[in-house]
Amino acid sequence: MEEDNNKDINPVWAVAIVLLYFKYKIIIDVEDFKKEIISNNRFFPKHKIIDTVQKEGLNHKYILKKDSYLYRSRIFDGDIDEQKINDEKEITGYDEKNSMAPSPEIAKAGRANPEKISYLYTSEDINTSIKEVRPMVRNFVSVAEIKTLCDLTLFDITKFTFENIENIKTEFISLNKCFSNINYGNDIDYIPTQYIAELLKNLGFDGIKFESSLNKGGINITLFNHQDTCKFIKSKLYFISDIDIKYSSDIMQIVGSLPDDSFYKLLDLYNDINKK
Repeated sequence: MEEDNNKDINPVWAVAIVLLYFKYKIIIDVEDFKKEIISNNRFFPKHKIIDTVQKEGLNHKYILKKDSYLYRSRIFDGDIDEQKINDEKEITGYDEKNSMAPSPEIAKAGRANPEKISYLYTSEDINTSIKEVRPMVRNFVSVAEIKTLCDLTLFDITKFTFENIENIKTEFISLNKCFSNINYGNDIDYIPTQYIAELLKNLGFDGIKFESSLNKGGINITLFNHQDTCKFIKSKLYFISDIDIKYSSDIMQIVGSLPDDSFYKLLDLYNDINKK
């Protein structure tokens, strides 16, 4: 009887079970961390994710070389008729003041920065940069080109993935999830990543390198002390003519990309199937 049951196990479910287990551990870690820092100890939290960053964070440096180029986008809501044409026959976007990070007086809370503290959010490529501002079709987007003036030491989260789970502590993978989760403007949900960013800044890092949640394979870079470490070069205006949608039926991508609430539903579904 037991042998018959084993023969009936779908190999797809077998893969999903392993992924579900690791995803479950990551979700529990993240939720526990969020609860500790949001509801229990806002300024002096205690959690294994924090301990791991303090002990091993300096082992995950990435040096962003001097003269590297980064990109920062903003939805353009100005008057296009007033924009200039540059030497390359391109329409310019926002000027330096409106392209770079906002001043502390008007800085809103973000993934890494608390309100009134200004960090510079950039991407490694134009495509990722544009997708990060979530434009609609027929929007205009101003993309600034920014050059680094010196070598910068970044905390590299991009290697903390399920694919490297044998070589990476789960606390770091949980940290990757914290930074890569899509946030639709709930400032409270930013508190855990803001704390980690401040911790990294105090460890001597100049910024954070992490995966884009809106462009698979894209990389975002957030710089803490950006005023003297990078320079605005130029901006260009882009017209959004289409938004491509990519999809996959691969079980690893599906389970790995599930929102937390969907993950729990899938876990319940699997348990229900096993009871029958």
